[in-house]
Parts: sequence; structure tokens; C-alpha cells
Amino acid sequence: MVDDTLVAAGPMCLLMLADRAVRLLAARRCHHDSGSVSKAAFGLLQGRPLKTLTPKWGKQLAGHAGLTKALGGVQFYFCDPHHLWQKLTVKNTNGLLREFFP
Repeated sequence: MVDDTLVAAGPMCLLMLADRAVRLLAARRCHHDSGSVSKAAFGLLQGRPLKTLTPKWGKQLAGHAGLTKALGGVQFYFCDPHHLWQKLTVKNTNGLLREFFP
């Protein structure tokens, strides 16, 4: 399962993907729009053996249907609003990364 979060700084953001199963972290800088985020996510996820993705709620991944098709049918699941315990891996990873990217 993969989680994402975006740290915005002006028109750019840092897309972070944390895989809970293998404890992998991948990050890429991209523009803060849906097309750029989907393209960056595809670049980070391409070639990985994924079955599901669990992104945060947000307009940046509004193009998730295209990403699902491009990744060979990977199923997207969205966490329930206000259920932060469903996103603990990303929250912990964000805290660690903010030490290096304040």
C-alpha cells in the first residue's frame, strides 16, 4: 500500500510516497497541479509491484483514474475523512522529512 502527501512551497511541492509493506520512501519535486502530480507519481511508481494505492484526499490526485489505467489497474482507496490513524506511516515519515525540509 502506498500513501502520499504534498508539502507545498509556492507553485512547487514535494510528492512523497511511503510504502508501508516494504518501508520504502520515494519523493519527487513537482508542480502543485493534478497533471504534474499524476505524472510524478507515475514516474515514482512505474515498475513497482503494486496492487493498491491509498492517497490522501485532495485535488492533486483528481486524475487518479488515468493513473490507475497507466499503472495496469492498480486500485485506489481513499482514507475516511478525519481518521488520521489510517495514515500513520505518512504522518511519521512527514515528521522525519520536515527535519530536512523545513
